[in-house]
Amino acid sequence: MLHTANGGRLRDHILGVLVAKPHFTADEVRTDCIAEFGKEIVLRHGEVGAMPPLRTFQHFLKALKVEEQVPLALVTNPDKHRSHFALSGTDAYSWVKDPNQLWQVDASPVDVMCLDGRHSIYLCIDIATRRVVITTSKTPRASAVNLMTRKALLAWGAPVAVKTDNGTDFTAIETISLLDALNIDVQRSTRYSPQEKGHVERAIKTFQYGFCTKQPGYIGHDVEDRKEIEARKAFAARLHCDDKDAFCVELTAAELQARIDRWVVDYETSEHEFVGLGKVIPAQLAAASVKPIRTVDERALDVLLMPLAGGGGIRTMSKKGLRIDHHYYQAPEILPRTQVFVRLDPGDAGIVRAYSPDRHEFLAVAVCYSLAGVNPVERLKEARAKRKAVERSRIDPAIAATRHIKPGDYFPRHMAVKEAEAAERMKGLENVVPLPRRTQDHSTPQIAAAIESFDAHLKGPRRAVFDDAAKMRHQRLVAELSGSDDRAGNVTPLRREEAPAQRFARMIEIERRRDAGAPLSEDEAHELGSYQQSSEYKSRKAMLEDSGDQAPVSRS
Repeated sequence: MLHTANGGRLRDHILGVLVAKPHFTADEVRTDCIAEFGKEIVLRHGEVGAMPPLRTFQHFLKALKVEEQVPLALVTNPDKHRSHFALSGTDAYSWVKDPNQLWQVDASPVDVMCLDGRHSIYLCIDIATRRVVITTSKTPRASAVNLMTRKALLAWGAPVAVKTDNGTDFTAIETISLLDALNIDVQRSTRYSPQEKGHVERAIKTFQYGFCTKQPGYIGHDVEDRKEIEARKAFAARLHCDDKDAFCVELTAAELQARIDRWVVDYETSEHEFVGLGKVIPAQLAAASVKPIRTVDERALDVLLMPLAGGGGIRTMSKKGLRIDHHYYQAPEILPRTQVFVRLDPGDAGIVRAYSPDRHEFLAVAVCYSLAGVNPVERLKEARAKRKAVERSRIDPAIAATRHIKPGDYFPRHMAVKEAEAAERMKGLENVVPLPRRTQDHSTPQIAAAIESFDAHLKGPRRAVFDDAAKMRHQRLVAELSGSDDRAGNVTPLRREEAPAQRFARMIEIERRRDAGAPLSEDEAHELGSYQQSSEYKSRKAMLEDSGDQAPVSRS
């Protein structure tokens, strides 16, 4: 009846109520249906009937929850839907054939209580061989990830790629820095998609169920298990007792790690059945591989695992040194204003290791004299001498390379280059003659006053008066400028082209003819217009005017 009532809308409404309020009782669901449709419903063949009783709703809801359990789980319990109903494939990593081709790493709280509290485990699994490495940590952090990575690297060698989730311990700069230094590709699974790294999830479950249940201090896999364990003790025995007593806690963290290592050895040497591999022994799969193992020096690993200075490890050297936690670390080899990447030494607070920002080059070990317990006065004197030697080694070759150039040589050297560049740019433009441009006099009251004062100065008593010797020198200068020197006839010209003085004299003659109203040829007018714009004309014209126009400049 409820399936088909009101054209199926009643069933859809009930299912929607279960999605929004999955814990509603049958009575609450029936009440909501009355609020939506009233006390009467339309039956299958169009007849009108009363809303079914509570008992009918109870049977209907029970059947509906079974019938629609998969879509209901999708919205009411996504984790259950993903683990029980979501479509999943097999052999997603069938392309992984070789050891260390791909690792998967994840963390989980361990289901065993220790004397110092509950710890977490970090588990790394090699996909090709199913080998595992497990380490414990009090709290999830990047240093715990790096220690687990170190243990796996020393046991198996370096992998090609590592797949992790997006936890802060896996995305921390310390973790990324280590994997980047080892040239290991990092792959991230999609958020809230643990099925993308199902191998490590299954390995963690195997560990929790195969190891933890046998240990003292086992607290159960979930809240229900924990309550059952607590209930095993009599109420009187549990009264006023803490978790350690309630769960029979006996192990320290070190003892737990030792037991885990023994279990891992047994796991790797036992036969297991894996999807896509069948029944195999992980240790034998690893031994059967002929692929070379990329080993990493343990000392290098120890350095790469050193914690970074705050702020991602980047520091800038100042004249006082590298400032780290209110202390200054001196390294004379590193010049001020140089950016460096700094690693702290857990075993010695007085030193840090400085690298280039890309971490490809080791620069120096920087020392904090107060923390290192040395005399800062003596060490500072040595450091200054070393710093000066470093500075001189950087600048002396540069000074020697330019020692052959005198300070006064730079201008002619530069001008020679500039003039050569200008000549190169002007190639092909020798025959281009600019047309004369129109001009007009620009005058202002101040310009007019300046001209008037200049003319008054020339006409005044201060005008220079030439004596006979000065007049002769002036006439000789004008003759040289105009090319009319009487001695020119006795001189054999050294070149056929027109000299600047001759060209100036010829242009002056053309200019006088034009001013007298004589006609000029087209070539003469064009040449005169171009020449009057040149610096040669302007300078010689100024010299002629300054000397006073007391002698002719023409050859006639």
